[in-house]
Amino acid sequence: MTHIVKSYCTRGIRWLVGEFFFYSRESIHPKQGGSVLSIFFQLAAWLLATIIVILSLVPPSGRPTTGAPHNLEHFFIFFAVGVTFGLGYLMRLLFLAPALMAFAGAIEIAQLWGPAATRD
Repeated sequence: MTHIVKSYCTRGIRWLVGEFFFYSRESIHPKQGGSVLSIFFQLAAWLLATIIVILSLVPPSGRPTTGAPHNLEHFFIFFAVGVTFGLGYLMRLLFLAPALMAFAGAIEIAQLWGPAATRD
């Protein structure tokens, strides 16, 4: 009897809080389509990565400015991408770290040949 009560309580807590703190392999298994929250973070991560690519390859005159120091802007956008990819793909964290480092390196290399490159 206590097992049944515990099961219903656990389901109720998951429903109230969401699956943010209750990720399991089953909740993000590809055959099940993933949880709504993991799909949200995946979409947000890819959107932020796309924004980084676009803003990195656009000439400086076409970029929005925040007034914050350049390095701080870079830190926050790359931090946001890392966090959203980490929350969206929890079971792939060992792959994500080197993949995101390669992404950052590829963006820096692409800037050398893109329209934003300064030609002296």
